[in-house]
Amino acid sequence: MFANDDLQQRWWNLEAKLVERFGKKPDLEAILFLIGLQETGFMPEKISKEQKQDLMHVAVCTVLSPSGSPVVIMC
Repeated sequence: MFANDDLQQRWWNLEAKLVERFGKKPDLEAILFLIGLQETGFMPEKISKEQKQDLMHVAVCTVLSPSGSPVVIMC
């Protein structure tokens, strides 16, 4: 249970930092998008819908990779 509590606390801390930085609470998709940007370093002025989906896919793979999830194989 302790690890789960720590994860929840870290999630709340992340949300608080993002609220502080961007002025509103981001949803899960926004957080995944930001993770994708961070992981790829991809920062064009305009991003297409397909590129946003690709960035979110990278983020999901990044988030799931420590768990050894079978989904990671597709990434």
